[in-house]
Amino acid sequence: MKTKSEEKDVRTEEQKHYEHTKNFFYWAIGISGGLIAIIAGVSLYFTYNNMKDYKDELRTALSESKSDIKEMVSNANTILRLNENPKLRTNDC
Repeated sequence: MKTKSEEKDVRTEEQKHYEHTKNFFYWAIGISGGLIAIIAGVSLYFTYNNMKDYKDELRTALSESKSDIKEMVSNANTILRLNENPKLRTNDC
């Protein structure tokens, strides 16, 4: 039969084990959360840079398209003016 002091020692060991287990899970959750935050931050950074490059490419393509369209409209206007007034035509057209 155990004495009261032995029961007290057992209880303190159980409490110590419980505290150690609880602290382990706190640390494990904290480290896991930190790693998830770092991974999310890195992925957001690369996504932002990718989108910035993509937007720059779109702006370049849009400006090239606008200049091509302006050139086609100018050519079309020239052709229309030549068709309306045959005196403006040259022999090499």
